[in-house]
Amino acid sequence: MLNNINLERSVLFFVGLVFLLFALAKVWVDSVTAAGGVALIGIMCLAFSNLARFKKFKGLGFEAELWEEKQQEAADLIDLFKTYTNEIVMGSVMSGRMGGNGAEWGSRWKLFNDLTGSKPVPGATFDFSDLRKRVEDVFLFDMCLKMSDAIRLPLSKGRQEAAKIIAEEFESPIKDVESYSARVRQNDIPEKLVGSFEIAKSENLARKMLELADQSSETLRERFGVVVEFDASPMSRLQKIADLADKRPLKITDELIQWANHR
Repeated sequence: MLNNINLERSVLFFVGLVFLLFALAKVWVDSVTAAGGVALIGIMCLAFSNLARFKKFKGLGFEAELWEEKQQEAADLIDLFKTYTNEIVMGSVMSGRMGGNGAEWGSRWKLFNDLTGSKPVPGATFDFSDLRKRVEDVFLFDMCLKMSDAIRLPLSKGRQEAAKIIAEEFESPIKDVESYSARVRQNDIPEKLVGSFEIAKSENLARKMLELADQSSETLRERFGVVVEFDASPMSRLQKIADLADKRPLKITDELIQWANHR
């Protein structure tokens, strides 16, 4: 009898792993909906593979409570569930960034909610706050991504005007090379943030972008008298994103999903 139970547990555990690996593969080929369903099946197989470790089981019509001596095994199952949930969700979030279309954010958030809302171990508490933070980091990054041109292009135009001013200040051929070079260096003004994705992981990316726009445009005005004009609509959206990022966790709405999908 014991051997039969162990065999059943082993089979269910193996099947669960196969389903989860298949779910990961689905994520990377942009089939997020299929990945979510397959992942849930895999997670439940892993849970039932541990059924013999419980005195009572609650869920899907059963009631259970853990054997005291099996607490560590239950903790291991929880860790396994969290690990695969992290891998599947982040695989979906990062899909399409190295080629392909990737999933839309509506599907990504549904996958996150489906997996983090499931409870393969009855009575267990699952903390997915770190995973949610990582997903929100990328979500906010995608919302800011399209806004970057609304800052970069006006600043680039301003620097071109500054270059013309410099050319007018120094007659050709240039005699004072040192002064000319110093003036050109004054026009070395940043148009965009470097390492935006990494910034989004630890700071308010939208706020940083707004600060860069203010600082660079002010520098152009002070050094060359060039006035940079930004389109009000994207700048207003960027301000809203910055304000939202200060009040996390985010309340996910259809509007925010559309912004992240660049619509």
